[in-house]
Amino acid sequence: MLPAPSLDAFDYWGKLTQLVAGLQAFAIKNRLFELRGARRNPWGEVLPLPRSGKLILPDSLAAELTVPTSHWERLKDAECLAILRKEAQDFPIVALIGARFNRYSSMGGNPGVEPYVCYFEIGHGQQRHWLSFSRAHAYEPHFRTHFEYRLEAADLISIVQALRDDIREYATAVSVDEEKIRSLFTAIDAFAERAKS
Repeated sequence: MLPAPSLDAFDYWGKLTQLVAGLQAFAIKNRLFELRGARRNPWGEVLPLPRSGKLILPDSLAAELTVPTSHWERLKDAECLAILRKEAQDFPIVALIGARFNRYSSMGGNPGVEPYVCYFEIGHGQQRHWLSFSRAHAYEPHFRTHFEYRLEAADLISIVQALRDDIREYATAVSVDEEKIRSLFTAIDAFAERAKS
């Protein structure tokens, strides 16, 4: 018989929030939101996290958040893009779910494709090793209001690595651009000084 596991060893939500708070602070300190981010209502400055979204909510689970609104619709595909907010009172990552539905016609022929998007707030689920997704919009008929799933240890490890890789890539790109432009700025300064004399 194995000893009973410690619940603290499964506090995935606690460790994830700790890591994300640190990454958000790093991004603010290193001006990644200003230099690589975008402005999105209603969240202000954000950084897309392309690797992380697919691991925070894999495509197969993103599909479970969708709802066809008529018998003429069938889900084609769904995916998650995670975005990191600069300013947040709660968990600073939001899940942007994009879904495409095939819309069939009673007249036959090839179906049209209709895209829909919905934002979900991420929180802890029924246990500390679950993630929950709650719809941020009051009404969006193509998406469920709430969804939860249980994280395995391998899932958390993959999410943590992807989050760190996404932020590291932004920091590296900023550093490379700064180095590239330094010699040009030096040359411009020298030219301006010569022009004055």
